[in-house]
Amino acid sequence: MFLVVPAVAAGRSPAYVADYEGSSILKLGRHGGVHPIASGAPLVGPSGITVGRNGVLYVSDDGAKGGGAIFRVNPDNHRVKTIASVNGGAPLDFPFDLIQQRSGKLLVADANAGPGGAGAVLSVNPENGHVRTVVEGPPLDDTYGVSLLNGKLYVTNDTAAGGAVLRVNPRNGHLHTVAGGPPFVGPTGLGSRTGKLVVTDYAAGPSLTGAVFRVNPGNGNVATIAKGPRVDETYSASVKPSGIALVSRSNNQMNTPAILAVGPARGDVSNIHLGPPLVDPFGVAVAGGG
Repeated sequence: MFLVVPAVAAGRSPAYVADYEGSSILKLGRHGGVHPIASGAPLVGPSGITVGRNGVLYVSDDGAKGGGAIFRVNPDNHRVKTIASVNGGAPLDFPFDLIQQRSGKLLVADANAGPGGAGAVLSVNPENGHVRTVVEGPPLDDTYGVSLLNGKLYVTNDTAAGGAVLRVNPRNGHLHTVAGGPPFVGPTGLGSRTGKLVVTDYAAGPSLTGAVFRVNPGNGNVATIAKGPRVDETYSASVKPSGIALVSRSNNQMNTPAILAVGPARGDVSNIHLGPPLVDPFGVAVAGGG
């Protein structure tokens, strides 16, 4: 659930970034500029972001309001409103990513909200803040990414066995493994478009650098789109209508924090934005994207 190259940029569809260490929400301009939408309190560690109805932004934050919160952010007037929080009694722990269903409900991937710190998928009503647990506990471990494709819900699950992409029935919590084990090492971000899923993995490349995969949810086939230092520590993906994936790259010793554009076929990687004001971008979302 970050950075800049003028040739690709955000395009006509607005794109937004949740910057974890920067405690901020940023907008990517059509020509590569980055503009602040909201920063500072109540935001603490925003990680996931999605563009909801009427262009409103929804943000998951694992450090705010007592240890976890879901916010609504108006990109026009920059107002931030708390929808659900630990302080308010919500069963959040590490809400990493989120997406909005057609019904209006938010589906949240929480890495630690299950029993004993296991993962969970939660449903949040943005109108009244009610939180319902869809599924929790094993086999969910660190549940990071969430996406909807053709009306079906998918999540990434980072485990000691290498991780997996799972399909979740939001009505009864039934889990089905779409693809698991190698080549995954630490799958995190999840986007979708044209019948395929795009998965970012922070350590599946050479020498534990990052990788970006394309997954066919029908047969579980996994294809490598990009790998290596350029896509190291990638934590989120959102796919534009063109099929190009915007990928966030976290700040580390090897690379400058960035938002990258990854081509759908050959895996060409371009910079959308590098460096400041990005500090440690985790979430990226495109309006109308998957």
